[in-house]
Amino acid sequence: SFLVDDAFSTNIDLPIDEFQNEEDEIAQEFDVFLSPKLANQMHLLQFPLQQAAFSSPDAARIKPQHCMMELDYSTPENVGEHGGYQMATRSFTSHTIPVNTHMAMGKMVNKPGFEGLHLVPLSRITQMRPSFQHVDEATSSATATTEEDTLKAEAELSSLGRKPLSFQKKESERAAMIRKSTYAYKRMSEESELWQNLTVHDCESMEAMSTVEMVTVGSSQHNLMTLTNPNNAVGPLNDQYIGALNYLPGRNNGQELSGDEGDAAAVVTKLVGLMQEGWPIPYKILKSQFSSSLSESIFIEALANCAFLVRGNFVLQSKLLSFNQSIGHARTFLLFLFQTIEVVHRRRLEQVYEDDDEVSPEIILMLLEQVGRSTPDGWKLRVEDDPSFGINHPDAVVVHLNFWTSQLRRFQPLLDLYRQDST
Repeated sequence: SFLVDDAFSTNIDLPIDEFQNEEDEIAQEFDVFLSPKLANQMHLLQFPLQQAAFSSPDAARIKPQHCMMELDYSTPENVGEHGGYQMATRSFTSHTIPVNTHMAMGKMVNKPGFEGLHLVPLSRITQMRPSFQHVDEATSSATATTEEDTLKAEAELSSLGRKPLSFQKKESERAAMIRKSTYAYKRMSEESELWQNLTVHDCESMEAMSTVEMVTVGSSQHNLMTLTNPNNAVGPLNDQYIGALNYLPGRNNGQELSGDEGDAAAVVTKLVGLMQEGWPIPYKILKSQFSSSLSESIFIEALANCAFLVRGNFVLQSKLLSFNQSIGHARTFLLFLFQTIEVVHRRRLEQVYEDDDEVSPEIILMLLEQVGRSTPDGWKLRVEDDPSFGINHPDAVVVHLNFWTSQLRRFQPLLDLYRQDST
């Protein structure tokens, strides 16, 4: 994997008047290319507790199934001894955070035929924070002798007496779900996965240069398209990414949104902002955020353009939450389960995605907490079912039900995996 360091990013505040001045001249125009070749390998690393930028790490390792990463850096001389413990290196552990907006790595290219800005979509943001593992190791080494003596004595005593014969009832599915949803099981699962070492290359090395070159190689060798000409789109990743950028209904003659709530496009814009957290929201609450003069036909049409109807409540479409393709697909499948079977079991959902490195158990829990709530019977939608929308707008409900029916064929293989008995 190729790592992108966020340490050099800056925020620049520009006066608003500079953007509103219609007399500003266009300094330069260039094409914008989307190059998804590295989209699934690129990580944006952030160091929120560090004020100064780092050099390249001395070592790096990952646990891909649990989206974990560790980086080792040489310890500066002034902090070589910290808290009485000698530290040859400082380790940083990862904390994955959801991507809530469109982000991309950009590179200006002067290659003939492909001059312009080349973008690689970013779908992973990882915050690196200091690890205190050196303290645990020092403490455990100081008490190792005592613990070994205690264990040895206990083993001798147990060997002298008789061991009772016990029978254990087979664990039920519900008990297994409860056990596997605990923090202890999560820790055990994380620790059972072996670390995979990464080779670290300096940004000036030939390996790093060849990786960056993948951003700019021509369309005959890689999946490359021009954003300024969507007709050149190639592949589902491009289509979905562009669709997520251009989520608003078409506008005539390139007119900008007026902000008038009578315009469906303006309503969609406001709805996307209101529903950005991804939670299910009842129709009445959404409608109350708009003027009473807004016709319900326009409002319902706008909802159909940006939201799913799940058990009488509306949830923002996954493509508008800037998830990557795999996580967005998993979220839509989760909403499909809520719509069709009401109660979702976390363990069965993990069973569906056990071979998918991008949809880890932590990602599944994040999605469940976003749209659902945990109950003794399993996970249910975060808000209660709202039958009033179906009663008052039966024609609109039919449209959404037809959509979920069409998704049955798409999700049938996943549904079959979900219904399999876990072993």
